Amino acid sequence: MHMDLSKLDRLIANAPDGVDEVTNILAYRILGLVQASFGVSPAPPGGPPGVDTGALRASMHVTKQGWAHRVVADGVDYGFSLEFGIERRGVWPFMNPVFEQVKPEVGRIIEEAIRRWL
Repeated sequence: MHMDLSKLDRLIANAPDGVDEVTNILAYRILGLVQASFGVSPAPPGGPPGVDTGALRASMHVTKQGWAHRVVADGVDYGFSLEFGIERRGVWPFMNPVFEQVKPEVGRIIEEAIRRWL
């Protein structure tokens, strides 16, 4: 997939706070979709995990790592094994499907930031 980044480059050069806003909007959009994706337990392998205790869903968070750098992560020790699977267990991805879902929204979110900041 190829994206024209010239507008984003213009935003970076002229309104760095706008870029930081874009990353924040995207991070919280991803966080909300991930939390909403968890279904009923037990969930079939291949889809998002079901909610049993709610610990995984409640542990999801966004961390600001610096300018225009956000990390969306879980705070439990088993999130990685659900996302990528471990030996003799299924896979219950919950992050990557949401990243794929949000990709088409990136251009629109950048356009909105350009209108606000430039």
